[in-house]
Amino acid sequence: MKKLEFILLIAILTVGFNMSVLAASHFKDVSEKEWSYPIIEELSRSGVIEGYSDVSFRPANGVTRAQSAIYIGRALNIETKNRPNPGFVDVNSKTTGYEYIAALVDEGVYAKATNFNPHESLTRAQMAKILVIAFELKGSKKTSFTDLPANGWAKPYVEILVANGVTTGASATKFSPNRTVSRLQMAIFIYRTLRNDEEIIAPPPIENPEEAPDNLRATELLKLVNEERIKSDLKPLVYDTTVEKVANIKAQDMKTNNYFDHISPTYGSPSNMLTKFGVYWTASGENIAAGYSSVNAVHKGWMNSSGHRANILSSSYTHVGFGYAEGGGKYGNYWVQMFIRK
Repeated sequence: MKKLEFILLIAILTVGFNMSVLAASHFKDVSEKEWSYPIIEELSRSGVIEGYSDVSFRPANGVTRAQSAIYIGRALNIETKNRPNPGFVDVNSKTTGYEYIAALVDEGVYAKATNFNPHESLTRAQMAKILVIAFELKGSKKTSFTDLPANGWAKPYVEILVANGVTTGASATKFSPNRTVSRLQMAIFIYRTLRNDEEIIAPPPIENPEEAPDNLRATELLKLVNEERIKSDLKPLVYDTTVEKVANIKAQDMKTNNYFDHISPTYGSPSNMLTKFGVYWTASGENIAAGYSSVNAVHKGWMNSSGHRANILSSSYTHVGFGYAEGGGKYGNYWVQMFIRK
């Protein structure tokens, strides 16, 4: 498989204005109209899953045990260097996913045994156990799945997944523990596990409350942006609610008028918009993105693109505001970052 990386990117430097555009990648066999589209796109953009060289995702294909190690390892962002040989007779350094298998065995996610069976299909029961151990999921919810023996090894893991909202079963009464996990199902399970993990982590307090945005999405994005700047020895950006107002108008405008571009058919360029709405600036920049369903995903997308990263890490800017609109247009979600120097 070849890592799919399709970024719609425009980096334009005009007088005092730097603009970058980012759109989520898409596979030719995953329609934007499908409910799973944002999930597959987010995990693809985050590097957890990959497409094939023909730009397909092949959602119905089964997942092997070796492939499951790759997906879980990437989702955990696990360190693979200097891991001991896992000791399986059917796994060597040339085995697909070897580095992730070794790392996850070293971390106790996969048990040590004689064989790993890397090319065998991953079952739903095995998937449940791997996710629970890998992400240290807690809790339990009693289920009525008739195909899970009361004393079977898989039942406790499945009930933890149900308690965490990762699965509801193959039907109301069946979990289908021996069924092969498809690529689509694996993406959904990992996505739900990651989202659950995000939801239980409270954001750190803002050091200067008067500079904090009044919504959680913007608060989280400001934290991520300023963490990147601090790592690069740059001053954190101050949040500006007047800039936020313009960014929200831009996001809504893209949604309403079904376009994806820096130049608005309603307001013109970003610099014109800022001036029109009474924002004073001596330098300004804009990042836009579409199709991303979470703060972490869009931030990673921006940071993985040179034009967007340059805006985020520019020493020219002192203030920032974020805009967001969802539920319409071609992409469904529209994100805007506007940067200025006062």
